[in-house]
Amino acid sequence: MTPLPAIQRFDTDHGARVYRIPVRVFPNGFIGYCYVILNLGVPTLVDTGSGYPESNEHLLAGIAALHSDFGEALVLGDLQHILVTHGHIDHFGGVAFIQEQTGAMIGIHELDRRVLTAYEERVIIATKDLRVYLERAGIEPHERSAIMQMYGFAKKHVRSVKVDFSLDEDVMFEGMRFIHTPGHCPGQVCILLGDVLLSADHVLSHTSPHQAPESITHYTGLGHYRDALRKIEKVDGIEIAMGGHEDPMVDFYGRV
Repeated sequence: MTPLPAIQRFDTDHGARVYRIPVRVFPNGFIGYCYVILNLGVPTLVDTGSGYPESNEHLLAGIAALHSDFGEALVLGDLQHILVTHGHIDHFGGVAFIQEQTGAMIGIHELDRRVLTAYEERVIIATKDLRVYLERAGIEPHERSAIMQMYGFAKKHVRSVKVDFSLDEDVMFEGMRFIHTPGHCPGQVCILLGDVLLSADHVLSHTSPHQAPESITHYTGLGHYRDALRKIEKVDGIEIAMGGHEDPMVDFYGRV
């Protein structure tokens, strides 16, 4: 299996330090990135990986390496906020695991809030809506079964958690600006830290993020996504953007 990339540090023009921590979110080797933000309000973690054992191990090791390899006076228990960029399991599945060890407060956009607070209910509803969509689309029964099995394989280890605050677009939060960019996920937000953008899964360096039909989930789909691309393109001053997967983007506007 491909080794994990190295942890990277990025400094914003406002003096914040942003650490990019790779984690293997699924057993197939798929890699995601979590971010630790320092020197901008309280120590903050952005996204938590999938919650699978290996993902949790990589995240804990990455946070520990900020002290041992980068000289940061930080231990896991210092994290006070967990910000979830959107309600997909490879980004929030580890929330309960990290919150139990830190007591950190959890924030997510209002449109994805119930994915965390009523997780079990949301899985049932989303599964039903997907099944109905596949039937209406004329997918053969054996193919529907395979798709439904794939959809549900990574969802059984997660449980509901309390959310403490919302990531509101119109409110600056400890020097961060949240930009609501639905399409890939209803509550998808990008996080602007001076000249650095955490673009989550809205914009990735190589892949165009998958879009689900709005008949399955409101505020998803290509129409919302294209509107959100135009919206994020109007944000000035982005020198580098980093997504939830793949490589940092030095020509973010060109990628959009």
